[in-house]
Amino acid sequence: MAKGRCRRWFVALIMWVLIPLVAAGLFLCGFQHQYEGRIYPGVIVGDQPVGGLTGQEVRSLLQRTDAGRVMPPLLLQVGPTLLPLSMAEIGYQVQVDRLAQQAMIQGRRGSLWQRLNDWAKLLWYGRKVPIKATYNDGVIALVIEKLAQRYARPVVEPLLIRTATHVTTYPGQDGVEINRAASMAAVEKALQSNNRGPVPVQVQVIKPQMPNLSALNRKTLINLNRPFSIHIRGVGDFVWDNALLAAASHIETRVGQDGQPMVRQQWDSTSLKQHLQNLAAAIDLPARDARLDYNPQTKKFIVMRPSQEGRKLEVDRALPVLLDALQQGKSEVTLSVTSLSPAVDMHASPADLGIVTLVGKGTTYFAGSSAARVHNLVKVAESLRGSVIPPNGIFSFTKYGEPVTAANGYEDSLIIWGDRTAVGIGGGVCQVSTTVFRAAFFSGMPIVERHNHGYIVGWYGKPGYDATIYLPNVDFKFKNATGHYLLLRPVVNTQRGILTIELYGTNPGWTVQVDKAVTSNVQPPLKSRYQEDKTLPKGSIRQVEWPQKGMTVQVRRIVRQGDKVLRDTTITSVYQPWGALYLYGPGTAVPGAGKKP
Repeated sequence: MAKGRCRRWFVALIMWVLIPLVAAGLFLCGFQHQYEGRIYPGVIVGDQPVGGLTGQEVRSLLQRTDAGRVMPPLLLQVGPTLLPLSMAEIGYQVQVDRLAQQAMIQGRRGSLWQRLNDWAKLLWYGRKVPIKATYNDGVIALVIEKLAQRYARPVVEPLLIRTATHVTTYPGQDGVEINRAASMAAVEKALQSNNRGPVPVQVQVIKPQMPNLSALNRKTLINLNRPFSIHIRGVGDFVWDNALLAAASHIETRVGQDGQPMVRQQWDSTSLKQHLQNLAAAIDLPARDARLDYNPQTKKFIVMRPSQEGRKLEVDRALPVLLDALQQGKSEVTLSVTSLSPAVDMHASPADLGIVTLVGKGTTYFAGSSAARVHNLVKVAESLRGSVIPPNGIFSFTKYGEPVTAANGYEDSLIIWGDRTAVGIGGGVCQVSTTVFRAAFFSGMPIVERHNHGYIVGWYGKPGYDATIYLPNVDFKFKNATGHYLLLRPVVNTQRGILTIELYGTNPGWTVQVDKAVTSNVQPPLKSRYQEDKTLPKGSIRQVEWPQKGMTVQVRRIVRQGDKVLRDTTITSVYQPWGALYLYGPGTAVPGAGKKP
């Protein structure tokens, strides 16, 4: 009895287990058979349920809906502006075959258990297959770049503008920049999700670095509506107008470490220095040396021209003082000038300057010269009177003498003009330069610059001891190496035709040895020349130049201090050969010509 009851309970249990399993198996077989080649229920493509449809039916359905047709434009929003992005422009295309394939494989992958689980989810929850589309992202990027260029706005920093009369502040403005990468990602997301609503283009706001300048304290800025005054001690007051100051400065604004605006008025030191140099050119005054004649009998000076102190604005020293005043916002500054003392003071005595004795002299002869030549010679000699050369100073004939011009009273006479003799202003001047050269040469002074004449001139005596000048390029210079002041004193004897240049100072104790001149490269004189002179009467012939040989002359001079040789120099002069020159009146028969000219 017990055994029979157990058997019945066992059979009942087997039936309760097998019957559901068989039923489930039959259901699954029927379910799979029913949806063979068809999409399982619960699958949605886009917004369309496609359960029970074949792949071809899904393709047909998608082609009849928005997914298969040309899509409306995607709206891009930049601020309040909406911009359509055409789907055709970007090559937007839905992949219908791929969507149908994706819908068909839902619930058909994995093991039996995975598929059963997948069927349950499809029936209970359903499943949406997102629409996949292709498009040209390069075109989208180009559209966004155009938007960036069109709608971007540069940041504007607050400005502080200084005109010639006042300072004005202007507020800044936020900048706008399109974030290209973020905007591209937003558009792609909208396209993938089939979202046609406005897609905000990602905009980035850029704030100005400089805070608002409207409340800025402007006391550090110079007030440009009033002029800037420069007081120079001992000279006077000068005014720079606001236009000059405005051109020489600019305003610099930046943010300080505390985040507050900082403003500095920057000054162009190069421009200010140029203005100071212009001011210096107007007020600088060179020191003027006294001209002192010396009387050997009374041993006293005669003041021919008083000395005068000079002044100089030291620009490099004045510039920092000026900049400091301007940077402090001042409207005035005081500058100083440097006093320049004359090298030769009119209040000095001969003893003060060491002018106590004759230290050298030179002499030439001009008897027989024309009246014009004598006039010029005396005039230029007198222009040298009072010349005082400081210790180690350089005597320059063109500096210490006056300009040889008709305006200064010089007359026409025969002069050496290059390689010929001609009538010109200042004939006879070179006799004075030659005489000064001899005084300096025989007293042992260092010769700084000396040029010989083109040919030997009889007025100057032995060749090798002459010195020509021609303003402004040809000069005669020597250095005062005595260690004391040196005074040049001309002595002119017009009756006897003698010119002497005396040098007074302190005897330096030199011994001067001048060797005999050495002559070489001697050439015979040129043929005589005849030249018509309309100022001469008919039949008159006058010789004005004499034949001279051409040659090279060297003169050696040794200057000693005791046994020590201070200077050992050789002066070389190269003379070209010269012929006699005769002047004749119009209609005069020239000797040897055979006929009247």
